[in-house]
Amino acid sequence: MEHSNNPEIPPPDYIGAHEYAHKRLTDELLHCLHYHNVYHSFGEVLLAVLFLANQVGIVESDLQLLKVAAAFHDIGWVVQGNGHENIGVEICSHILPAFSFSGMHIYRNSGMIPATRLLQTPQNELEEILADADMFTLGSDDFWPRNSDLRYEIEALGEIVSDKEAYQSQLDFLKIYQYHTIAAQKARDHQKKEYIAELSRPVSQNGRLDGPVVGRL
Repeated sequence: MEHSNNPEIPPPDYIGAHEYAHKRLTDELLHCLHYHNVYHSFGEVLLAVLFLANQVGIVESDLQLLKVAAAFHDIGWVVQGNGHENIGVEICSHILPAFSFSGMHIYRNSGMIPATRLLQTPQNELEEILADADMFTLGSDDFWPRNSDLRYEIEALGEIVSDKEAYQSQLDFLKIYQYHTIAAQKARDHQKKEYIAELSRPVSQNGRLDGPVVGRL
């Protein structure tokens, strides 16, 4: 499924595609995007993809395609946040042929990116892995600081919410969100439940919780 055996048809240039995504995210994203930035795509989601794919044991060609989807999953943010998944699919459809990706490669990639849309509805194993990788911080040690980053991003984009509203929104989301892969459930569910317990503590009269401010993923 990776590419044709015809020597005249080059294999996909995975490295080139990664470099393209990294450069656009680095050069074009707004500086106020404290969460949906190049670190999120390459320092969080891509690493989580590698971890989960290793646990599942997917074949190398699927892993390479999954890594490209991780690199491109938020590239739509270079245009706008609203509907960025669909924008990302359009960018991939226009750009990936230049890196020798076939129509089938692009079709599969175009299914993985929308799988990260809230609330997620992945349709196959690769989509499940990418969806879980996008939310891997929900049960990680970085949960509090990364949610602070998200809160700062939301406010920088013009949406101001009270601490109490932010805590309740995050609590509701944590309760609703369920990891799709067994590997992610084993790695993250226990700590995610601990954060649910922390956020379930009563909020004081001034709307403060004894912990960092958070926002909804």
